[in-house]
Amino acid sequence: MTLRQSKPEDKKNDIVYLSLNVSKGAADSISMNDLKKTMIKKAKDRYKKIHPCGRRRKLDECFTVEDDTLCFWFNTDDQSTHVLHTQL
Repeated sequence: MTLRQSKPEDKKNDIVYLSLNVSKGAADSISMNDLKKTMIKKAKDRYKKIHPCGRRRKLDECFTVEDDTLCFWFNTDDQSTHVLHTQL
């Protein structure tokens, strides 16, 4: 499994698009928790310090699913809200 970020040159964009490349047959072995951990790590790698959004207390509470997309919402130290998403 590899995780790639599209448009890495766009530093002003609050929305980071992620794409997961999964080898055929491996998709069944990727759990939702693994996806969430990968997305949290990607956000920390890019923004260093991240915090839960709104009234959430933990980062793992900051996920939503829209259709076939997993979204991870978080804040950075400058109080900006960001979202990472990947197709399920």
